[in-house]
Amino acid sequence: MQSFHRIVFTLLSLPILGCTHSRLLKQTPTGPATKSGLAVYMIGIGKIPLIVIPGGPGASSKLYRRYLGPLGERHRLVFWDYRGTGNSKPTTAFGFAHDHADLKEVIQSLNAPRVSLLAHSYGGVHAVKLASENTHLIDKLILVSTSPHFLSSAKESI
Repeated sequence: MQSFHRIVFTLLSLPILGCTHSRLLKQTPTGPATKSGLAVYMIGIGKIPLIVIPGGPGASSKLYRRYLGPLGERHRLVFWDYRGTGNSKPTTAFGFAHDHADLKEVIQSLNAPRVSLLAHSYGGVHAVKLASENTHLIDKLILVSTSPHFLSSAKESI
């Protein structure tokens, strides 16, 4: 529980303090690209990957890598870019269903028995849906500035 509080404190304080993690600001993905060509960035240590799901739709992981990078000293962080953003392959297929399938693809590429999710805004809708359908897969679920208001519209689009 203490680790959870540190993550929440870091999320709230880093933008105020302006801390950055320069190793993660590189534009070159550090993890394996997925089959669909999604850029994946990994840093840190830890047995259970902490997947950061960006807001958006269509937000790049660059901002999240910038501010959450210091958490890599205690956690294995996984960042990814939505289709057509950052270093992910350009596409004409956009929408909640595509983004959700891409999140699942990122998780599958890790070959991890369990993952933790840290999701912001629009990413929180994906995290809640994934966690509710795959309880066996989720270790921790951290939601930041998300709303269940979007869940009904997301459900209708799948």
